[in-house]
Amino acid sequence: MSTSVVADASVPGVTRHDALERRRDVRRERTRRRGWTISLLGVAVVCGATWWITRSPIFTMRELRVSGTTHLTQSQVARIAGLSTGANVLWLSPSRVERLLEHDPWIASATVERSLPGTVTISIRERHAVAVAMPGSWLISADGVVLGRAREGDLVPEIHPGVVLRSGVRLSTARPQLLVARSLSGSLAARVRSVTTRKGRGVDLILRAGGVVDLGPAVDLRAKELALAGVLRWAARRGVGVGTIDVRAPAAPALLPAQPSLPGP
Repeated sequence: MSTSVVADASVPGVTRHDALERRRDVRRERTRRRGWTISLLGVAVVCGATWWITRSPIFTMRELRVSGTTHLTQSQVARIAGLSTGANVLWLSPSRVERLLEHDPWIASATVERSLPGTVTISIRERHAVAVAMPGSWLISADGVVLGRAREGDLVPEIHPGVVLRSGVRLSTARPQLLVARSLSGSLAARVRSVTTRKGRGVDLILRAGGVVDLGPAVDLRAKELALAGVLRWAARRGVGVGTIDVRAPAAPALLPAQPSLPGP
C-alpha cells in the first residue's frame, strides 16, 4: 500500500507534511517561550516579595541584650558594633559584628547571636587594667594591651616600661614589671603604688601606705604574694610601720620596721 505525498501549493518544493511539521514547531516554540515568560515573572514576583519582607519593619532590631561588661556601657557597645535601632536583624552578620567589637582594646572577645524577628544578644569578655604605664597614664591589661588613659580613682600599680605607647598597642607580658603587676590579686594591687625594677636586684613594690617590698627576681610570684600578705596582716595587727619587707625567699620573709619620726626641736 503506497502513501501519497501532496505538495503545499503555496511554497514551491515543500510538501504539506513539511508545512504541518513546521507549524507544529512554531506552536511548540511559542508555548516554550510563554512558559519561560511565566516562569521569569514568577521568579521576579518571588524575589520582589522576598526583598520587601526581609527589609520590612518586621526584622528591625527592637532589643539589644549585652552581658559581660563592667567598663563599657550598652550604648557604647552598640556604637562600636555599628548597631542602631533601625538595624535589620535578618541581614545582620554576627561574625562581622564580632570583628568590629574585638577591634576595641577593652574587648578581649565577643559572641553575637540573632533571635528573629528583632533581638540581638552580645556576650562580651572584657579586658581589665592591671597597671598604669608612665609617662602618659596608659592603662595596661593583663595581656599587655594598652586600653586607654587612666582616670582618677583607678587603683592599679604604676609601671615604667620605657617605651612610647598609644591606645591599642601591646606590651610584652614578659616584661618583669607587667609580669608582677598582672600577678597581684585585686586587694593587694590596690595597696601597691608602683612596680619598679633595679638592675641586678630584681623587682620592688612601692606601697601606697609607705614601705618597699623586695621581691627579687620575677619568679615564684604566687608564693611571694602570699608571704607578703601574711607579713602585712602581722604588721597591721601589731601596729608596726613597714619599712622594708623582703620576700625573696617566700618561706622565710623578713620585715624591717619603719623608723619612727623624730620629734621636732
